[in-house]
Amino acid sequence: MTPNVRGLPSTRSVKIRISLRRAVPEFIVTDEIKLGQILKNLIDNALKFAPSDTDVLVCISSLGETRLLFQISDHGEGIPTDKIPFLFQPFHPIDEGLGGMGLGLYISKLYASSLGGDLMLAKSDKKGTTFLFLIDTQCQANPIVQTLIH
Repeated sequence: MTPNVRGLPSTRSVKIRISLRRAVPEFIVTDEIKLGQILKNLIDNALKFAPSDTDVLVCISSLGETRLLFQISDHGEGIPTDKIPFLFQPFHPIDEGLGGMGLGLYISKLYASSLGGDLMLAKSDKKGTTFLFLIDTQCQANPIVQTLIH
């Protein structure tokens, strides 16, 4: 699984590493728009706050047959402790100087919940930040072809 990361900032030398763990199914049934938006928001934030010449790590693990766990980690300076209580509330950006309206984490948490899961801050300290999110899925043996009629 490769997240859609087009349009993310690439002015610094920060690499995205993807690790698949615990028998992640090749195909799943979920809302790809919501899943893609969650990944884009979290990876975009990690890239913004990661120092140059470091990695952003995206780990995906299977938790049984119907749940996936995503872990997005960076090596930035962490989230200021006074911002943590407001992380998932709208219009509370982590760093006003970097732009953004403070909606990405709020929307991502709503989307994770609508996919039967949750989004949470797992760790934030001087060595970096890690977000986790879970979603419910259905495994699929073959890809489902979607046809859109316009």
